[in-house]
Order: sequence, then structure tokens, then C-alpha cells
Amino acid sequence: AVQAFINGELDVVSTSDTNWGKTIAASGDSTESNVPSNAPEFFMFNLKNEYLSNTKIRQALSIAFDRQEMVDTLRDGKSEPIYSLMPDTMKVGDNTYTELVDGKNHFVSAMQEEYTDPKALFQEGLKELGKDTDTSKVTIRYASRGTDELSKKIGEWMKQVWEEKLGITVQIDMMEWNIMWDKIDAGDYDIAQAGWGPYYNEPSAFFQLFEPDNGYFNADKTGWNNEDSKRFKELLEQAKYVVDEQEKANIYLEAETLLVGNAIIAPTYLEASPTYVKNYVKNYPVTTNGTTDFSQVYIEK
Repeated sequence: AVQAFINGELDVVSTSDTNWGKTIAASGDSTESNVPSNAPEFFMFNLKNEYLSNTKIRQALSIAFDRQEMVDTLRDGKSEPIYSLMPDTMKVGDNTYTELVDGKNHFVSAMQEEYTDPKALFQEGLKELGKDTDTSKVTIRYASRGTDELSKKIGEWMKQVWEEKLGITVQIDMMEWNIMWDKIDAGDYDIAQAGWGPYYNEPSAFFQLFEPDNGYFNADKTGWNNEDSKRFKELLEQAKYVVDEQEKANIYLEAETLLVGNAIIAPTYLEASPTYVKNYVKNYPVTTNGTTDFSQVYIEK
């Protein structure tokens, strides 16, 4: 598709391959647009693991890495770091969820400000578990999301950061995409990289994934089966019958406090796949949500 674009056979193309991007840019006859997707990437923690059953240990793993540095290093800066499960474009009625809760959904950045030493937080978690606080005795497995170059880079980068910041040992289980999902289905992992694209623009599109009984990432897969998960389920059910946008957003915020604030998952970034549009194509919209409206698009040659 990129070669066809370069040859003038296509007017619009998208690619996240930086080498192709440089080739397109060198041709000089197109404009690049970067709009983050509405599909967050995140790390899943398996609470069946003896260490990951502790909230402080999971929180330490979530806050130990710089998300901006992550996207700059691994995505050439062409992605957007996120500190909430919800993209800032996610809406509750006519307003965005982030606006309605005054940014209080950015749990990761709030935790990074509160806990400036993630290793100390990790050690607090070990103490709560009655274990030796020597973090070098801790080994945690990381399941790669495939064997492609990006998955390898993410695994290696996370291993380096977690080992450096927390003093633990991270064992990378490099596996194909379908094998990773089989492992998740069986609950046979410690940390895994996942992501999801919502089918509609409302927070429940993401929250329902983690509903402990019927969600795609249910308690069997995540090990999240405690009073918090029961409360999470109650909140999702309650939100269904609330019409007031502010009240609904507040319910969602409490639910996300349990999910992201307590680090059942750790949001990482929104992928932004650059879209290249020939300069003679006018009014072509590159959007986060929805399909392309061609009614105002025209060619000027």
C-alpha cells in the first residue's frame, strides 16, 4: 500500500513503520497527520501470582516507568502516553469523561507524584506479604505480545526499566500472539501486554471488559476476585441506570479507582499510526473515532 502511495496509485495511506514514513516524507508531495487512536495499550497483572496479589507491588510496577520516555524510545514519539484507561476523547453524554471528573482519572501520574520511590513502595508491599524486602529475590514473568520487532523491544525495555528501578528480576516469555492469549485464558502468566479498541465512545466500553464474572478479562484470567472486584461489578450495574452525566462520570471514576488506581492494570499509551495524505486531497479528516466523512473531501489538481 505504501509503495502504491509513493507511485501515485493511492491518495491516502497509514503506516507506523518509521522507515516507510521517512521514504514518504522524502517524496515531499504529502502531509502527515498524527491522531492517537482510541484504543489504549495496557499491562495486565495476574493477581494469582503471590507478589502481584499485593496492591502496592502492582502500583510500584505501574509507576516505575516513564510513559513519555517509553513512546519516545519505542514508538519514535508517534504515540500518546496515557495515565488512565480512558482516552481523553472518551465521552459521557455530551462531555468528555476526563473533563467531568476534572482530570482525577489520571491515576498513574497522581501515583507517580505521591510515590517518588517505586522501589520503596514495592518493599512496603513485600513487607505486607510477610516476605523478605530484598527485591533481588523476586522474579516476575513477562509474556510478550508476539515475536515481532516491537514486541521484543517493549519486553526488553520493560525488563531493563523494572530491573533498574525496582531491583527485581524480570523473565521474558517470548511467545507468539495466539500463544499469549491462550496463556491469558488459562491464567498462566504474571504480566502481559494487552490492548482494546472500544465499540462505542463511552467508558463502559472498556470497563465491561474487566467485569469479574462476564467480562472478556474476567476473574479467571486476571485473578481479580475480591471485595473490590465485587464493588466494581456493582458500580457498573449502577451506572447503567443513571441519566445525569456528572453522576454517571463520578460512578465511573470510583470504578476506575479500583481498576487503575489499585493497578489491576497499568495503562501505557495510545498508538498513533501516522496517516499520509497527498497534498492535492483537500478536507480529508483524520479522526480518533468514527468513520471517514467523504462528503467534504475533494481533489484539487
